Amino acid sequence: MRRTPRKARKLTAQKTEGGLTRSCQERLDSLEDQARRLESRLLYVELNLGIPVVAEKDQKKPGPTPQISEEDLLDNRDRFVSWLEARWQDLRPRLLGAANTKQVSEALLSVAAPEESQDYYVKRTLDGAGALWEFLKSRRFHRKPSKRAVVDSLREEYEDPKRMKAVAHLPTRQIANAMAGVPQIGWRTSLDRCSKIPSRSVVGRKTEEYYRALYGIPIPKRVANRANPSGSVPELG
Repeated sequence: MRRTPRKARKLTAQKTEGGLTRSCQERLDSLEDQARRLESRLLYVELNLGIPVVAEKDQKKPGPTPQISEEDLLDNRDRFVSWLEARWQDLRPRLLGAANTKQVSEALLSVAAPEESQDYYVKRTLDGAGALWEFLKSRRFHRKPSKRAVVDSLREEYEDPKRMKAVAHLPTRQIANAMAGVPQIGWRTSLDRCSKIPSRSVVGRKTEEYYRALYGIPIPKRVANRANPSGSVPELG
């Protein structure tokens, strides 16, 4: 009996479902098993011959080499955090109200002492005013953190995971993350890399005062007593 094209296709499909697909999977599993055994034997031989073995996770990943080391990137970031948070009350309205790169530079200079304009870390920020302006007008910058994020950021427990996560939402931390790698890398790459390892620094006093006043967050009594034993209410700077 002659097979019609339709019957031939049906028979081929049945064979594939009944045996060929399973056979291919079995052969693939067998090849993977052989590869694992060979890899294990090779590792054994290399170790016995004294050949240094590089762990897979430590091997060089494909793609361009980072133009700034992780250590330098995070060090830059934490220094930026300290500088920004010591000046945030005065810097905030000028910086967030800037309409162009020139006004960003002027805002930064307005809070920098004359001798600071040539400081390495401050100069990096000033030189990167264009990148900072791009970041400030991007959707990745969130200028006003929620009250919950601020409350969690001001927790006393230094190693509290909630504090570590919440503090990254502060504008000062976002800016520092974005600018830490500029100009060696773009602000987006800098932001992505720094965001994976949030800064452990406590919130700067001036920045803390600003957000406590903004959201009406009281200073914990035991902290206030330590800072102001006379009992008078400190004025916000």
